[in-house]
Parts: sequence; C-alpha cells; structure tokens
Amino acid sequence: HAIPAHAPSSRRPRQILLHPDSSIKMNMGAGGKLFYALFILAAAQLISVTLISKALKEESSSGFGAISWQLVEEDNNDEAKPKLHRHLTLQELSGNPPIGTLYCPSPLLPVYDRVLNDFGLPPRKIPRTIHVSMKSRCVPPDIFEALTTWKDYFPFHSFYFHDDQAVDRLFEMDWTEFPQLHQLMRCVRVKGAMKIDIWRMLIIYTYGGMYTDVDNVPNVFREEDSPIKNDDEAFFLTDGMDRPSQWFFAMEPKHPIAFFTIHEIFKRLHKLEKIERPKIVKTTGPDALKHGYGNALEWEKKWGDIWVPGKYQCKFNKTVTKFAERKGDIKHGPYWIRRIDFDTVVPWNATENITKRERIERQSGVVHWTKEAYRKSTLFDGSCMDYLYALEMGLPDSESPWRI
Repeated sequence: HAIPAHAPSSRRPRQILLHPDSSIKMNMGAGGKLFYALFILAAAQLISVTLISKALKEESSSGFGAISWQLVEEDNNDEAKPKLHRHLTLQELSGNPPIGTLYCPSPLLPVYDRVLNDFGLPPRKIPRTIHVSMKSRCVPPDIFEALTTWKDYFPFHSFYFHDDQAVDRLFEMDWTEFPQLHQLMRCVRVKGAMKIDIWRMLIIYTYGGMYTDVDNVPNVFREEDSPIKNDDEAFFLTDGMDRPSQWFFAMEPKHPIAFFTIHEIFKRLHKLEKIERPKIVKTTGPDALKHGYGNALEWEKKWGDIWVPGKYQCKFNKTVTKFAERKGDIKHGPYWIRRIDFDTVVPWNATENITKRERIERQSGVVHWTKEAYRKSTLFDGSCMDYLYALEMGLPDSESPWRI
C-alpha cells in the first residue's frame, strides 16, 4: 500500500513506502509518478495471476471439495446453507462416487453415473444426456431395473443421477438469470414434488438433454430409432390432456420454453394463497409447463393449433417438436415410454402381499407426491407474500398471526 510520509516542509521530498518494513523511497516528480503507477499496476497483476493460478491448481487437485463456499444466512426455519458462486460441471453437480464405493443396505442397489463422449456421432442440438432424480443413489430393485433399461436402450447417452444433495447443489448456485429463485423457493413447502418440478426445468435449461421421471421405462424408445432428431431444439411427448409431457422432455440449453416455464412457476408461487396447501399441478406442475410452452409459442396468436403434434416455431427463432405418443402402462402399447407396473401385487414377506408401488415406498422411504401434498399438518396458514413478509420482519412462529 502506498503510504505518503507527511513532510513539515514543502522542500522535503515526497516519500512513498512500498511496504511498511521497506526502506525504499522515491523522489516523486511527474515522470516518477507515472513510473511508480505503472510499476504498481504490473506488480498487482502479477500477484493476482499467481494467486488465481495457485487457487485453480488446488481446486483441480482436490476435486469438488475444493470449491469455495460463502455462507449466506437465511431468515427462515432452515439452517443457513452455503451458496456456490459459479455454475458447476455436470460431474461436479451430480457428485458421482467412484464405482464400487457406494454401500447400500439390502435390498437397495447403488446407481452410478455414466459419462461418455460423442464417439464421433453426428452433432445434435439436444445433448445426448439423460437426467433422473431420486432421494438417494441407493434405490429399490424395481427402480434400478428401470434406470438400467435407460442405459441399455441409449448406449451413446451420458446418464446422470441426481440425489437430494445434487438437487440442492443446483439450487445453491448463483442464478443471475433467475435472481428471484432463492427468495421464492422459501414458499415451496411441499419439498418433494414442487422442488423437483422446478429442478427439472433448471437442469435442462442450464445443461440441456433429456429429463425422465424415475418411474418411466423406455418401451420402443431406443437410441437407433429415437424420434428426437439431430436438428430438434426441444422435444415433448403428449400427456393425457394433450399438454406437452412434463414426465419426459428434452431440450437444448437455454431454450425459451424452459425459460418461460420457470418464470411462469415464479409468477404462480408469488400469487400462491396457501403455501401449505398448494395445488401442485397448477403451481409448479404440468399446467405451469403448458403455459410456459404456450408463451414461448405465442399461443395468443395460435390458440388451438399448438397442442396438435407437430413441429412449431417458437420465439427467438427456436423450434419445438411435440410427438403424439402418450405414456402407457404395462397393459398397453406400443408406447414410446411406459410406467413401472405399480399395481402388480408382489410378496412383501411370507404372510403379506402388497403392490409394487407400496414395496418401492417401503424400501426407499419415498412416498408419492399426492400423499405429501395432502398431509394433515399445517405450520403456516397464509400466502407466499404473507410468509415472505413474516420472514423479512423476523417474526417468530409464536408471533405469526397465520400460524395454526
């Protein structure tokens, strides 16, 4: 730091100490000032480059754990969580452990990522990547079988499994393009379904690729005869109400449908009247996607046409393909994608038979979103705006007039 010595006389040369312990002094004329400024600038740049190189080297050598964190306090009931200040690579994000190192209690089975290059395949706008999510990498055998089928049917696709920690890492990134995300996530009280509804759009908006629900199984949907073409920029199947499918879709990164859907969800969260009793389908689910899809296609000009299967022009010179096939169950077909046959009765033990859905829930500890959404307990009987204001004012639960 430059520290001028205060001289009692104007004749005394101006002295600058380059370091508190330094005895180096300079007589400062006009030329000296310019020389000194250039010297300091060059020294600062050299020091900055050295420190950055050292930091990057340390991060590279120690892996994901070397990422710098900054603790940000939240005014809610959750513990303060660190936020990342850069976007992660998919490998960093998923936190895939080395194969063979994940221990799962019986009968659960470990799921590992598969990271591939393009193997000289023709370039494709939608990345050859599959994203799925579940609470833990230790999954029931029925889920493991479904995920293995995806890998087998799409041998040239990378496969990323996102557990709860990986999902949180995505939300904790610095979302400059969605600055309201962290605040509005406070109003997401049904953490399972609503959080994953938002996550699936964020992951595809950021990295691109295919998203599928964990209980989907490819039926006649295979790598070699996939309806997703190399020039497709967004691809959806059709749900039972002729909406674009939320349980499976594929997009290139930064596609406007994902962008408009995320903002549609934000708008609905902002207007949410009962945060403990949300209508999930309309707030973050298929209806929000329907409107995000429609806004990207300027549906006010094309109403009635965009729900018919076909290829459509979106805003900003982007396109989307909507395919006719719906999702089926084991009894119907040939659908591109089918669900696990949840209603099949299977033995649980020597004396009890249960459905396959119940077996999966017992083994994984994960219940269907409808059971989570319609739970009896209510901690805050108010709107999203009420809740955000109460948090902003630091009102404890006992003082909150909306607590019941």
